[in-house]
Amino acid sequence: MTGFETNDILQYVTKNKKRSHTVFVLNGEMYKPVNSDERIQIREKIIEAALELIKQLGVTHTSVSRITEQVGIGKGTFYHYFASKEELIYVLMEKQAEESGQDFLRRLHGREKMSVEEGKAFLRYIIERDSIIYGYMTDADMKKMEKILGAEKYRRISLEEDPFSGVKAYLSHVEGVRQDIDIKVFGRLVSAAGFVHQHWNEYPHLVEREDIYKTLLNHIYDYIFAE
Repeated sequence: MTGFETNDILQYVTKNKKRSHTVFVLNGEMYKPVNSDERIQIREKIIEAALELIKQLGVTHTSVSRITEQVGIGKGTFYHYFASKEELIYVLMEKQAEESGQDFLRRLHGREKMSVEEGKAFLRYIIERDSIIYGYMTDADMKKMEKILGAEKYRRISLEEDPFSGVKAYLSHVEGVRQDIDIKVFGRLVSAAGFVHQHWNEYPHLVEREDIYKTLLNHIYDYIFAE
């Protein structure tokens, strides 16, 4: 039955001269059975659509209805892939953390530590990725994530705990890092820089915006490195 519970489904079989096909009605919506490859494709389309909408609207205003409309599926179909919007955001964050970790290992290239300049370059790459979810989230969004996901999952994505799910590894594999860094302060600084960069184009009249961004980056570098 392709992921559906039989006691929740009313099955119809329609026949014509060429073939027969089966559809399912669940909670008032009709579904066609999909195979495993199609499920993977639909799931990826949901993730991609959510990310694009978040970049346009922010997390708060990216609703399940908007996501499903973008993908071209029924709202009920969404819940066969994700339990909630917050669960989808969590998956996005985990995916981005994995991608960032892989990129860091590539840059490290088997060494114990990278140089200060390489460390700065990687940090800037993280901050300036326009797809990093943290820059589009409000404190209210994070509180809702904690309430819906639960404490264990929330700790894995919380800026209070370990931003980008790899900051401790990052700090331990870069030369010249100070020993008294507060993870919470570091996370807030990186989040602030990401927010400024991601909303850059919204303030074309602010001629000092480049200087503001550079000053913020320098504050982060001064906080991290002992040089």
